[in-house]
Amino acid sequence: MIRPLVRQFPRLLLAAWLLGATACRDAPSQESPGGPLAFSLATDAATSQPLVRITGWAPAELSGLSAARLTADAWTDIIRLTVEGMSDIAVVATYRVTADAVEVVPTFGMDAGRAYVVSVDTSRLPLPRAATSEEAVTARLVLPTGPVATATHVTAIYPSGDVWPENVLRFYLHFSGPMSGQSAVGRVRLVDEHGIEVADALLDVDVDLWNTSYTRRTVFFDPGRVKQGIRPNRELGRALEAGRRYTIVVGDDWRDAHGQPLEVPFRHEFTAGAAVEQGLDPGQWIIASPAAGARDALVVRFPWSLDEGLLHRAVGVTSEDGTPVDGRIDIGPGETSWTFTPDTPWQRSAYTLVVLSLLEDPSGNTVGQPFEFEMLERPATTAPERIRLSFHPR
Repeated sequence: MIRPLVRQFPRLLLAAWLLGATACRDAPSQESPGGPLAFSLATDAATSQPLVRITGWAPAELSGLSAARLTADAWTDIIRLTVEGMSDIAVVATYRVTADAVEVVPTFGMDAGRAYVVSVDTSRLPLPRAATSEEAVTARLVLPTGPVATATHVTAIYPSGDVWPENVLRFYLHFSGPMSGQSAVGRVRLVDEHGIEVADALLDVDVDLWNTSYTRRTVFFDPGRVKQGIRPNRELGRALEAGRRYTIVVGDDWRDAHGQPLEVPFRHEFTAGAAVEQGLDPGQWIIASPAAGARDALVVRFPWSLDEGLLHRAVGVTSEDGTPVDGRIDIGPGETSWTFTPDTPWQRSAYTLVVLSLLEDPSGNTVGQPFEFEMLERPATTAPERIRLSFHPR
């Protein structure tokens, strides 16, 4: 049954805000009018049939292609898929524009073991590329003749701990190989301690929340149920209740990039804990300074679990003159610590731990700003773009 629009609106408004923020955070930066195009084989989520996926477009290029409402012939003039050795005959296909790609979907499928050639004439784009760019980009793709040697499986879930706050907003699923890009809807479920699925727990908006390599999927809990005061929260409450046991279940019918189902289903059991409803305060972190003259690790500990993906990108170290220090980042168990091992020994001088304000925890709390602010009544506070914490090797 379709829910009344009045009930859905606050949830969709929140969803659009959250998904937009996530897309900005995860999407690689691109120079206008676009970077190098990349070609890959993927699987159609609806038919499980192979398709050609082209990425590397600038947002303006994708917008132009989507708005142009091109005919089939016009699409073929821009993107042409042929069987190798038969360049005069284009494969009959439909074309669709996604959030970060153009997909070429052959009408009659693709033959295993056969080589295909796909070419893009960038001079025919609604927004032509600069004259210095290559006008024709070509790639050769071969559909595998059979299953790959090793089936894809879930390798990790974040938060990785066995206690999740009852207001957790999102989690990540990591896979051993590229996935098909199919939606998580119906393939990822939340069940309670009795094995009963929790209805309407996960966001059912079917959008692309994969990373660029299709090895990590972001899954959102319904933000309208997470955030207090929103109508779904008032009517249904949060999907998680502190003190109860739950399991994230990933079905093995999810297809990888080769069209194979997952090797095995995946389950992650956890207990719902108390909600975390305060902004991140790096000043409360514990910094264990390393020894000077050695490559001992710098260890930073947090009061609660932070976002695993953002910890790799939003925290770093600079030397006394502001030069970034190269090294290896490791995230501790439960995402409650961040470890940095430098490539060269620490000097006996001042260093700075740099924290970008975009850092979040899994409940959507950011630096200096809790998720539970009144979004439509008062503006969020603005944290500095970078927070700097000094430390001295011993």
